[in-house]
Amino acid sequence: MISLALVTALVMEKPPEAVVWKKLPIDALICTRFGPPWRRDKGPYPSVLKGRRTEEPFTVSFPGGHELKLTVAAKGPAKQNITYSTTGWPPDAQFDPAKGTLRWTVPAYVKAFEVSFGATVPSGAAATPWKMVITPPTPAELVAWDAGLGGKAWPDCDARPENMELTERDLDGDGHGDVVVSTEWTEGGDPHEHRFSRHQIALRGAAGKRARRIDWPPAALEGLLGSLAFEKAPDGTVLLVVTEHACDGGEPVTVYRVSKGAVVEAGAFEPDHSEDPSGNVDEDPDFDVKAERAPDGSVGAYQVTSRGKTRRYAWRRGAFR
Repeated sequence: MISLALVTALVMEKPPEAVVWKKLPIDALICTRFGPPWRRDKGPYPSVLKGRRTEEPFTVSFPGGHELKLTVAAKGPAKQNITYSTTGWPPDAQFDPAKGTLRWTVPAYVKAFEVSFGATVPSGAAATPWKMVITPPTPAELVAWDAGLGGKAWPDCDARPENMELTERDLDGDGHGDVVVSTEWTEGGDPHEHRFSRHQIALRGAAGKRARRIDWPPAALEGLLGSLAFEKAPDGTVLLVVTEHACDGGEPVTVYRVSKGAVVEAGAFEPDHSEDPSGNVDEDPDFDVKAERAPDGSVGAYQVTSRGKTRRYAWRRGAFR
């Protein structure tokens, strides 16, 4: 028979105090180039990060040669030292179980692997293991890193906008996939939520040659453009179609192509402006740009309608005329 004293002792025995994470690798990696998107206007870290919740396991890639430095930290019962642990890393990774710090130089190529971090105290309490997957960067990501697209350094939180997309296209028809890094954002505190976009281009050369970043024409404000879409002309030329973010009225459309290592304009369509006696400009809210497509999806012409008049611009000699 179990004595009353033993039952009382079992009931009153306190469970081990919990160990909770205070700092995880996601803190440093959430804003890296090509990492998970987040909203800058929500603060330094998104709300999902404050609760340590994100896509599980957290996945990130690194360029070869990058010196990875990570620190984990946890909070546990008073007067109990926390011992940190990690598993899954290559043998050359250096980890300090007392400080929770890790150093590892990323090799030129690495297969995807999963790692786990843990934290325990002498009483037996432990934090919930936190997992992360290291993946090799895609060839397109390596081109972007090599050409310096998407940020000044790595990681670079200040240069990391809230939304970043990487697209691979053969822009100049040389048989090599070129890379476009597009970013979109809104300025904090803007009641109208004006959208801004930037598109950076790197041309990939032959094997053994570095990718080369190319600039937009000066009139394109150094790539600070509108939304970008990719189309194809009847002769196979890749078209970069930019739709500006207009505050009022119709949205102008400019078509570009890449030729001889440079971005050149291949068509510009804007609404006809009119000005009333007080000086106000009417941007024509009915302005419309419509593509004429062939059965293969290529764009052979654009129909541009402004103030009730429609003009047709056909693809001839490398431009819509």
